Amino acid sequence: MEYSCVQLNDLPDEVLMIILKKLANMEVLYSLVGVHKRLNRIAQDSVFTNNLTLLISSSNGFVYSLPDPILDRFCSHILPKIHQKIKWLGLESLSIERILRATNYPNLYGISLYNIQAETAIGLFTDETSLICTLKNQILELVIDISTNKIQSLPVDDNTIIFIHIFTTFTNLQYLNFGPSLLYHQRLSFFTSPLTVISTNLLKLHVYLENFNDCLYLLDGRFNQLHTLSANISFISASPLTINNKEKMPTLKCVSLHCDIETCAYDELILPLFRRMLNLEKLNLCLIVGDRKTFFDDKKGHCHIYSYPYKLNYYDDITNNFPGGIFKYVRKVSLFDEHPFEHEFFLRIAQSFPLMEKLCVCNEKRQINKQFRKSKNENQDLSIIKYPYLKELDLIHSCIDYHAQFLLDTKTCLPFDVRVSMQYELLKKVTRNFRRNTTRSNCAKMNCVYLCTKVEFSGYFDNFSPRKPQFPEHIKDYSPRAKIH
Repeated sequence: MEYSCVQLNDLPDEVLMIILKKLANMEVLYSLVGVHKRLNRIAQDSVFTNNLTLLISSSNGFVYSLPDPILDRFCSHILPKIHQKIKWLGLESLSIERILRATNYPNLYGISLYNIQAETAIGLFTDETSLICTLKNQILELVIDISTNKIQSLPVDDNTIIFIHIFTTFTNLQYLNFGPSLLYHQRLSFFTSPLTVISTNLLKLHVYLENFNDCLYLLDGRFNQLHTLSANISFISASPLTINNKEKMPTLKCVSLHCDIETCAYDELILPLFRRMLNLEKLNLCLIVGDRKTFFDDKKGHCHIYSYPYKLNYYDDITNNFPGGIFKYVRKVSLFDEHPFEHEFFLRIAQSFPLMEKLCVCNEKRQINKQFRKSKNENQDLSIIKYPYLKELDLIHSCIDYHAQFLLDTKTCLPFDVRVSMQYELLKKVTRNFRRNTTRSNCAKMNCVYLCTKVEFSGYFDNFSPRKPQFPEHIKDYSPRAKIH
């Protein structure tokens, strides 16, 4: 039998395009521009040049600058060749100025700024000589993510200052996403720094707000052409402040509201807001409402309210009462209940969140059916559960049964390169001092393991130590690919 060697250049254009679309645009351009005449032409197709992200994003969400050799090649060779085709740039704080100085961008209308420090952002938007300001008339869309690589304790006023300067700089702005990572220090508050901007051009706004009153400030008529609002709100409560919240909003058609903290002001604040939206077409809600009459009797209680299809990327505090469904947008899931989670429940979770990347399990109740491999509802063996896209698994606040649930290969098949947080003593018991064969395969797939140990205070155990104890050497043999912390 004869074998043939097919090179990349032997493939037809349509096949090459299918292959190259699997790569990041940055990778395609860096690898092919200037290498071969035909490949150079394909790499400069608008599919790969319109939207260009020039940074490194790690699996844990951190953002870094490109290595100098790569950045040098882009600034000196690639960007000058494709500058007229670039419509959107994704940049990080250390390389913003250098990339913008490399060439001019006549058709650029959108910029994403990642891991930018608050002081840097304020400087960019207030210094008339900065390169960002030279683009102020052509930028229509902006994404800004402040200090994503580490938790900061920033004054909320700094965010408000940045928010105001964005509108004074980019007077034609139509789309703004402020703090897409939803880190707590990225929230906006207009309590001490009143909102002073007005825009008749803004159409879409995504924000993280301190209070529901901040949402009312944004909807007091200053953005009179706004048709899409997505707001994550820290808490919803009544306020003595006087805010213009009576005017109708005929242009607002799409609204998304999310709050993790229970509110007792649903009827007082949220319903009146909806009544102002005369032409509302899409509404996404994720709220916990308490202290109001239910539909069934006169007793007061609380309920979770969310819209379907659910479009948020996280779903928190799921209990055994979760009905299931398909939530294709969700990437982060947390589970909490005072009753045990059985194997069938985890199967329902895996099926309902097929693209889940992060899972946190909080449950101290022992499983009831852990000794049985038969389903309660079907006369057949329970399935081995797979989580193909899982990157992080947190079992710190769960009992030994849930450590076993995810480590035993008879119950779960973990993907490669998953990061797992566990209690050291429970891990030791489940793996039988790191010698158990049925837990070896899942442990071998981990690329990072965070082990916590309980610390004794006054005769009882109630806290976890962040300090790493001395772990036995054979843990490394049991999880050879993992960094042990």
